[in-house]
Amino acid sequence: MLPPMFSPEASAAAITRIHHECDLIDRGPAEIRICQPVVVAADLDDREMRSIAHGRATTYLQYPKYGDALAVANGWEMSSVQQLRGHRFWAGQGTIGDRPFHRHQMLEVANVIPDQWMLDTCAIGSVDECVASLQRWRDIGVDEITTYGSTPAQNAAVIAAWRAKAAAAAPTPAT
Repeated sequence: MLPPMFSPEASAAAITRIHHECDLIDRGPAEIRICQPVVVAADLDDREMRSIAHGRATTYLQYPKYGDALAVANGWEMSSVQQLRGHRFWAGQGTIGDRPFHRHQMLEVANVIPDQWMLDTCAIGSVDECVASLQRWRDIGVDEITTYGSTPAQNAAVIAAWRAKAAAAAPTPAT
């Protein structure tokens, strides 16, 4: 399972490294199944989408080593990460935000995160946009996708559309 909030490009780089290491130990790369967790926020109002996507990223980026590694892997500017960590909201907290706060309470801080970062690493927008976004990871070689962030009910339409897409693409048996 790859780390969450990886862009398809970061995932592709990780897959390349994994396959290279498989070659070094004479293990077939196809023996390794690669799963990418992706935050999904389909057909939600802006506040709910931001609390799911940006709010989740806020907590990841707060952890210095993990947040730094995530920013480097995705090619994000550290100045935005530092701005998030130094936000006045955290003054005197001494802990990571998702422990004492609900994601909706962190929206002010989450606004520091560039929207493009979330477009690159999450599936947000309409159901069709989310399905197209998820396909980006499949196209670069991810075997499985784990959706998270939103509730099963919020994801139901995306899952149904994904299944319909897969069924339409499946080869028709010869008669």
